[in-house]
Amino acid sequence: MGKHEFNLEFVLDAATGSLTAYILDAHASKFLRVPMESMEVIAKAGDKSQTLVLKPVASNATGEKAGDTSQFQAQADWLKSVTAFDGMVKEVTIRGISYTFVAFKFPK
Repeated sequence: MGKHEFNLEFVLDAATGSLTAYILDAHASKFLRVPMESMEVIAKAGDKSQTLVLKPVASNATGEKAGDTSQFQAQADWLKSVTAFDGMVKEVTIRGISYTFVAFKFPK
């Protein structure tokens, strides 16, 4: 994102219908914690658009908690049957920089 400043990595678990987003540094080698309460993704599969609200994921192993985490997740039953979709992150703020309407293709 930006001028190759940060990365967003999306991982789909089709068995559970979960989509997880990880916020990473420019080289995708370190997780970056952000103080966001949620991350909205608009996903379009075929002719249907759905909004996913990814919530922060806490981890005892890393000390991450809601409001200070690099991982966000949403669950939706329709994710169990898709293998690809076009997505758009409505807004994400990383290290004080806000990015809006960030388009992506999953699984690219």
